[in-house]
Amino acid sequence: MSARIAVLLSCIGALCACGSTSGISEGYSLDMNPGMGVVFVSIAYSGMYTPNSIYIRKTDGGMKPFAMTFGGDTLLIPANPSKDFSAFGYDSLGHSGALVSRDLPPGNYAVEAWSVCDRCMSDQKFSVPFTIRAGEATYAGSYEFVHKMVGLRVTGGGGTLLDEFARDRGVFEQKFPAMHGVTETDAVAGLKTPMDLGTQ
Repeated sequence: MSARIAVLLSCIGALCACGSTSGISEGYSLDMNPGMGVVFVSIAYSGMYTPNSIYIRKTDGGMKPFAMTFGGDTLLIPANPSKDFSAFGYDSLGHSGALVSRDLPPGNYAVEAWSVCDRCMSDQKFSVPFTIRAGEATYAGSYEFVHKMVGLRVTGGGGTLLDEFARDRGVFEQKFPAMHGVTETDAVAGLKTPMDLGTQ
């Protein structure tokens, strides 16, 4: 097992204590944090409501790996889990999920792993690189997970990266109105998508 995957696995073991998954508030503006940029992704799933996470590393160093997550413990299911795609008038293609965003210092990053239900993690190597620039928003893709089920229990899944920039920037601009007008860059436009991210 590579050192990189071992570090990412340790994130899961520590319940992702190595990085925040809460994201930015819907009233967030980059004026609140001069010098920072923002990354946004969509995380969608077909299956049970459970944590669906992507794991990100700053490739030029300076911070610990962190997770961006949508979903939660099935024992704590909210009455209406967020469904950003339908809420903002976009077709979810049969998936539930949400757009997740957080602010980051400028630099080079990569999505390098994913998990469902906080324990089922793909061991397939992949890298989705992106760059954060101060005062700008960077789109790092749409991550769709299909859960493998045994009864009502998620036992694994498969992940796919899509480029849904047109849809997701529309959700981003409505969900974070104070970010409207900020330069938005599609970091996955040059990748071959859909990209199979493996199964577990």
